[in-house]
Amino acid sequence: MPITVSQKDYARAVGCCADTVCRRLRSVPYAGGARSRRYYVAAVLPTLTARERGNGAIQRLFDIATSDGTLFVGDEVIPVCRAFEDWLDTEQKERLTECRVNFTAALFEATSSSEIWQFVDALHLKLCLHPSICRFVVTGDDTELPDIDASFAFAFSLCNARHFENLTNKEAA
Repeated sequence: MPITVSQKDYARAVGCCADTVCRRLRSVPYAGGARSRRYYVAAVLPTLTARERGNGAIQRLFDIATSDGTLFVGDEVIPVCRAFEDWLDTEQKERLTECRVNFTAALFEATSSSEIWQFVDALHLKLCLHPSICRFVVTGDDTELPDIDASFAFAFSLCNARHFENLTNKEAA
């Protein structure tokens, strides 16, 4: 699972009341059940006000967030990834592009299988939900950034390639 926060985590990190949290996160996608909602950090970042961003809420969200440490980032997360990418500023988009280029080169090293390459567009989008990559893209903190080598790229691809998220075939149809 990608890096996530609960409603209580969000309230503590941002410094807002429960009503504000509920209102802001009402339409934000989440993982888990009704009583154990976990919100993708990438999905909650756009809900922050400029004042909250300036007061360090982004760093506090990353510090309080949790991850299960797996490479799987979730199913049906393409809309979350697209909204997150739209929210990024120019410098953050450049860091995301850097990660995608490294991922593509590493995946090329790992395999030439056309089975994996048909999902590369979706994998590029999902890459931003990896906890360390998300932190690096948003904050520039590369201390936990994984080596995006052939083994990482291949493992990430195997965990996250889904036939229903083959963006190339959907757009061609």
